[in-house]
Amino acid sequence: MLDERKKQILMNECCLHLLNTGKDCQPGLAQIILSIYKYKDIATMAIPKIKHTWNDCVCRVGSKAGTQVFLEEVN
Repeated sequence: MLDERKKQILMNECCLHLLNTGKDCQPGLAQIILSIYKYKDIATMAIPKIKHTWNDCVCRVGSKAGTQVFLEEVN
């Protein structure tokens, strides 16, 4: 994933950990974090970014993951 200056903010090693954690676990962890009061205002913007991050990691390092991974549908 790139920040607004096109700088990579999620390293490939982190992407591998994310993909190995699993597609069901990653959004669940994010929703727990987003349920904290100070993050509730950004939750609607964050969920699509979570899916984008997943897809970015699949494209970059999905072939190296220890399990088969698929792109997440982004609405």
